[in-house]
Amino acid sequence: MNDHSYSFIICSNMQTNKIIVNIFMGVAILITGFNYPDSEQPLPGGSQGPPSPLKILSNKVIWGKGLPFAIAHLEVLHEAEISNVELFSYEIVLPERFDEHQKDAIQSRSDFLTKKTENVEKTSWYGMIEKQFAFQKPGSKVATISLKESDSLAVAVVLETGYPIFDAHIKISTIKKELGAPERVGTRVLNARGEERPLILTLYSYAKGTIVFAEADIAPEPGLLNRVYINVPNLFNSLNKELR
Repeated sequence: MNDHSYSFIICSNMQTNKIIVNIFMGVAILITGFNYPDSEQPLPGGSQGPPSPLKILSNKVIWGKGLPFAIAHLEVLHEAEISNVELFSYEIVLPERFDEHQKDAIQSRSDFLTKKTENVEKTSWYGMIEKQFAFQKPGSKVATISLKESDSLAVAVVLETGYPIFDAHIKISTIKKELGAPERVGTRVLNARGEERPLILTLYSYAKGTIVFAEADIAPEPGLLNRVYINVPNLFNSLNKELR
């Protein structure tokens, strides 16, 4: 399991259909593998200036074919008022951190997440992709994962192998090429007890901090995307304004 830890979503009941219709064209590319040249068929969100959250989510180079199914899970989590999650290549990680002695709290959070995600196929988003495309449903499970970087445990939804949210080999340089320069660059230091040195993340912020791509200084290969942080309320507000 990866060493892991922030946020993502789409859709509230009243806005779901509107958001789905507008973002669907871009994300559909991830399922079908089909794309129009940008000059002929620009993606939603516009092509001028900094990329909007909608356009970022519609970029098939950055995201893998697990993204639509991650969004379906996140729709459920958003309705459960979970404001922040962290995306890894195959995991949607809840924000709470536990130590190994908090077994009751971990079990309670796991049961909560299992119950919420049981209805993922009933979400409006899942219904839309199921109606429009023939696909094999990817499996998912709720699991407790170990985060060595912070010497803690977290509860996550883990997607089936073959359906990555983003490719584990994508580099930050590729993201910059696709989206342009980040609006802000910062760092975050993650310390684990007993470790000689911390893990240092370089954070590349887009859409006023709504979507943040993180690069780790300790990685199998320099420059790899390590995780994605998304501010859920900001994302939702941005989508609602953009899609009016």
